[in-house]
Amino acid sequence: MESFLAIIVPKESLVDAVKYDEFQHFTYDDYKNWEGRWELIEGVAYSMSPASYPKHQRVVAYIWRELSSNLDSGNEKCEVYISPTY
Repeated sequence: MESFLAIIVPKESLVDAVKYDEFQHFTYDDYKNWEGRWELIEGVAYSMSPASYPKHQRVVAYIWRELSSNLDSGNEKCEVYISPTY
């Protein structure tokens, strides 16, 4: 039996959350002067999360190593990745 989690959000909340036209738009020249980790996508600024701590990176590496070594799907195309891929 499969299980899943459903989160119910009022439609109005979704509409209000994504009004990109109301965001301030920036240029590459603006971006070059910012401090910290930012990403500029189609003029919209996104604050990037800070780099992870070494302890976190070690844990991620350990989990990846264990999964990669011990996960046998029977499909050669199935691979374990550390982060999302495109």
